[in-house]
Amino acid sequence: MALDGRPTSSMQTDRVSEALKESEDKYRFLTGTMREGVAVHELLYDQSGRAIDYRVLDVNPAYERLLNIPASRAIGAKASELYGTGEPPLLDTYARVVSTGAPAVVETHFDRLRKRFRISAFSSRPPRFTTVFEDTTRQREREAHFWQRQRMEAIGRLAGGVAHDLNNLLTAILGYGELLLDQLDEGDPRREDVDQIRSAGENAAALTRQLLAFGRRQVLNPVVLRLDETVSGMEKMLRRVVGEAVRLRIVADPHQEAVKVDPGQAEQIIMNLAVNARDAMPRGGELVIETRNVTIGPDEPAVAGQMDPGTYGLLRIADSGTGMSPETKAHIFEPFFTTKEQGKGTGLGLSTVYGIVKQSGGYIWVESEPDQGAVFSVYLPATAERPSLRTGPSAPPRAVGGDETILLIEEQPAIMSIATETLQRRGYRVLRSTGGEDALSVANCCKGPIHLAIIDPMMHGPDAAEVIARLQRERPQLRVLYASGYTVQFNPQGVPDPSAPFLQKPFTAAELLGKVRETLNA
Repeated sequence: MALDGRPTSSMQTDRVSEALKESEDKYRFLTGTMREGVAVHELLYDQSGRAIDYRVLDVNPAYERLLNIPASRAIGAKASELYGTGEPPLLDTYARVVSTGAPAVVETHFDRLRKRFRISAFSSRPPRFTTVFEDTTRQREREAHFWQRQRMEAIGRLAGGVAHDLNNLLTAILGYGELLLDQLDEGDPRREDVDQIRSAGENAAALTRQLLAFGRRQVLNPVVLRLDETVSGMEKMLRRVVGEAVRLRIVADPHQEAVKVDPGQAEQIIMNLAVNARDAMPRGGELVIETRNVTIGPDEPAVAGQMDPGTYGLLRIADSGTGMSPETKAHIFEPFFTTKEQGKGTGLGLSTVYGIVKQSGGYIWVESEPDQGAVFSVYLPATAERPSLRTGPSAPPRAVGGDETILLIEEQPAIMSIATETLQRRGYRVLRSTGGEDALSVANCCKGPIHLAIIDPMMHGPDAAEVIARLQRERPQLRVLYASGYTVQFNPQGVPDPSAPFLQKPFTAAELLGKVRETLNA
């Protein structure tokens, strides 16, 4: 120590060295425990002073893990050597950070890693700068799936609304076609014209059913079944459908848990996905249909973070076909979207599958890249209930008549007319009303019994639940039949009992008469 009490230069140097070492140890500790990747760089210039590259001086362990580059390879390497063509064009950004001292935050995609990163860059000692890498891949996937789901919900509501309105029109077209056909003799040449009208109406009705399926507004009759048994039962049909050029391989788990789904709709999912796979392999290939159990734990990241924990029955359909670009993959479940040439498809196959899966409480995901085939994975919630015995389709109700009084509540004049004529021809007395308030007024004027009310829950004015409740206060024995282009479960207006008798529009005269008789006899 100097005579005046000040530390010598040697002691000062030692203290500075200790402080620097302590600071470096803190830096190493902080960066070594960070989840974000940290890299220190040095900007490189040409003779004119223009930034042309940058060199890596130091990295932390998270950098090595996130970018899959060991420190031994990264440190000392130039960015152009280290990243190659997979490095995003960020040199100008980094040069601006060094020259201005203002930090910058950018988000970019590394093609080599198929990852997205948010990169924060700052500089306190030019030409050096530091970058912090935060992996945002999963977050962006979740956001993309969220917006995709929102878009699909909006399209579904639109599709369901269009289908509902079309079903009202088709009810009148098919109904009048039936009445006209009944009035023509067997040898009348006009019968063929009427048959063509009916056929076109039935084809249109099939399209609206697919739209309702996409919008999750179709009528389902779920039963408990096992997907492995469903696939095995369809094997012969599937082999005929995919053709000899496609090698079909079925891997069914005999211990798969049961799921609750409409059996006809389950078969439609399998068939639509198999046909879609076949069309993606015009020169042949391999189609693998697999069923097994999948359990998603409460602490386990689900597919893209979008699935609820639990056990699922998995249906996996993989093909070796042409695959899809990201742009195509983003739209494949939308109705009327198709990559097939004009006239080769309606674009409703996959949208129907999507709606069935969602309405059944499940999830569907697709993985695909161009020339790498596609894998569709359908997850349906497992159930502890025992599988139901499969029975054949029930016979349609007989179209018989009666002499009861029916209150018909219908806003559409064409449907009102065709339904009235159909019921009256079979002996029923029909009271006509065009809405809720009108129905109450008509009922008050009727001195005799009213045995049945037929009502569309989508009518304007007071909702169906309110109208029926007021009618049944005066007439407790009144039975109700709901008729709509939607299903009862999805009508925004409430109904007293979602399991109440229901008639899906468009309906034929036979279906109307059969359902009326069935409801009256219940």
